[in-house]
Amino acid sequence: MQDPYFISTRLLNYQIKHAEKTRTSIKGRPFLVLVLPAVPKEQIHVLENEGATIVHIEPLKLPQGLFDKQFVENSRFRDVLSKLRLWQLVQYEKIVYLDADSFLLENLDGLFLDPKMSDIQKTKLPLGQRNATKKVLLPKQYLMGASADTYGDQTEWEQPGHVNYLCACFMLFAPSLAMFDYYMDVLTSPSDTSPLKNAAYPEQDLLIYVHRQEGPMPYRRIPVSWSANDGEMADELALLGGVKSLHVKGWNGAEGGNVANDKWRGEWRKLVDEMNLYYRVLQMHTVNADERITD
Repeated sequence: MQDPYFISTRLLNYQIKHAEKTRTSIKGRPFLVLVLPAVPKEQIHVLENEGATIVHIEPLKLPQGLFDKQFVENSRFRDVLSKLRLWQLVQYEKIVYLDADSFLLENLDGLFLDPKMSDIQKTKLPLGQRNATKKVLLPKQYLMGASADTYGDQTEWEQPGHVNYLCACFMLFAPSLAMFDYYMDVLTSPSDTSPLKNAAYPEQDLLIYVHRQEGPMPYRRIPVSWSANDGEMADELALLGGVKSLHVKGWNGAEGGNVANDKWRGEWRKLVDEMNLYYRVLQMHTVNADERITD
């Protein structure tokens, strides 16, 4: 149960469903957790008990040799393509997606409520354009908002100029089977014409290509104030614009990119402690209520 990504997922669920400062105020909004068959059942049980909505998914069936880079073919990076299953969840009108190694500083409801961010986008002409396989037409409409990769200076609200680079770590989109089919068509294009031949981060590179600014379905950039992913942010600059969530690894011993500095690692730990206290108190109240019923 000490898997840091599991703890971080629990924290997101707690923050969105229960924590006074960050919980959603929109009635009936679920917190979805996509789980592959390899996810331990005990982790799924804990998340369900804490109010998360579990969505069981299967890995995408992809041809061997789809990617040149063997570390993609033979690692968890191939599994991240399962993120595309989100577009099959058409029972939901819109979804805000966060990577598991994220946590909130403020409520995120405004993303759904701001028409500049959440209005459906129309595909640019020509609508009859087909992909490389000549099988799938471009969808007529879509919604794809995403944060940009925000390494470096976080003060976009003061000094615009971050590279316009879609980050699949924080997205607002509309599920669509037509969009899913189009993604899959691009993904499985013949290897000699595939835009993903040299992909290192398959799902992100796919989304960057499909939603490139010069293409027919450009993505809508979500301002850095909604999500920043630099763990070395200077306090006096990072929060000046009111950052609402951080995509950083807050646990001790974290490796790779987006590792939180001491300040944000301490903040993550405080939030985890707050979550644990909340569930301990809730359990005590439940036990006491059960005892009164038994008496």
